[in-house]
Amino acid sequence: MKKFIYIIFILFSLVLNSYASEKYNGIIDIDINKSIISGAIKILSDKNTIISLNVDKFYGIAIDGNKLKINTDKIDIALKKDIEKTITFKKNFQDYDVINDDFLSLFNITPIIENSNIKTYSINFSLPKKYTVISAGEDVLIKENGNNNDYTYTMYSQISTFDIIASSKYHIYKEKYNNIEVTGYFFNENKDLAKSYIEATINYIKKYENLLQSPFPYKRFSVVEHIEPFGYAVPTYTVLGSKVIRLPFIISTSLGHEVMHQWFGTAIEKKGDSNWFEAITTYFTDLGNLPTEDEKIAYRKNLLVSYYNYMANNFDYPLKDFKYNDSKKSQSVGYGKGAMLFQMINSYLGDEEFLKGIRKFVKNHMYKSASWDDIFNSFDNKNVKEFADFYLKKPIEPEIFVNNSYFSVENAENHITFDVFVKNSPKNLTIPYTLIYDNFEEKGKITLKEGMQNI
Repeated sequence: MKKFIYIIFILFSLVLNSYASEKYNGIIDIDINKSIISGAIKILSDKNTIISLNVDKFYGIAIDGNKLKINTDKIDIALKKDIEKTITFKKNFQDYDVINDDFLSLFNITPIIENSNIKTYSINFSLPKKYTVISAGEDVLIKENGNNNDYTYTMYSQISTFDIIASSKYHIYKEKYNNIEVTGYFFNENKDLAKSYIEATINYIKKYENLLQSPFPYKRFSVVEHIEPFGYAVPTYTVLGSKVIRLPFIISTSLGHEVMHQWFGTAIEKKGDSNWFEAITTYFTDLGNLPTEDEKIAYRKNLLVSYYNYMANNFDYPLKDFKYNDSKKSQSVGYGKGAMLFQMINSYLGDEEFLKGIRKFVKNHMYKSASWDDIFNSFDNKNVKEFADFYLKKPIEPEIFVNNSYFSVENAENHITFDVFVKNSPKNLTIPYTLIYDNFEEKGKITLKEGMQNI
């Protein structure tokens, strides 16, 4: 591999009417010998506007040659109409980047652009011909250029960051579904799994399109094997580590989770820092894909057990503070408690109204950024936001104590009464109940308030 790999990125946008049209042209120089990425991005807007850059891990940042003293991860840049800004930067290779003779994997190779109105990105770069290359893009153009191939990846919707994965060892397996190109990139040891993964991926796409009443967000999707034990999704592809991809349960679990992220987390990004997309994805996939109701009940129970185990007696982590999975505790909150919040909303509204709200959310926020409030406000029943906010913003959970239960038969009718004391509760707490008789069960719901009451 050459010591220097020159990768040229040209990102441009065409945004209609009232939106500022911003044009991005970038050149990235990767110095393998020194383990440094150096880059320059030229930004041009046809209106006065402000964009934000996340510059975490970058240094030596300058705007139009003027070096900045930065003590924060984010900077705002004011763009004046038709006046080009040039941003230069450097970044050292990170521990999670991988470069060897047969494999290349680079994450976040430029600062992440936020608060922009870009609608179309074209990414162009060159790599030696021996590599098969994957990056985010719906359209891909490859041209020979001496010992290299020139690649052009084009996206037609927002993308917060982009990576490059390349290997000389990939075997490629392709299928087509409704004009969506579904591709597998697998190493020799796992190439026999490619067909099963791609067929399962297509089945997930069909299932989720029907569930959400929304077409798959992109024109292509790939399952990409990585030499590290990763598992994550970005626009138009998901990455699974070699050790992970061989596990027998991944196709029926993690794969479905990552496919759903093409809607939640990529096509619809988070607004602000609070991460809602792991919760809704866990609810619809890890829980929703289980085949029987008994398995779903057991899964929900395990979520609750895990949550209370990791929170123990110190309930100091509200769901709104979850950003990413960096510990068992954060996972129990962001994935576990978050999924249970959607379970409670579904139980409160019923399946039909719940799905109606979720589908409305997807339709109204596709290719945009969204927040928890945007989800809650998508339901016609406005009481949802009131009780959902309680579980989102408060780290504590309701406590329910039952005493003095009494069963009687009056005029051939069964009666049961009991006292209930409720602590740490939202304004109105609706809970399901089941009365079990010899030959049948009676199900219903009761609404409780803070304090003591007789039922």
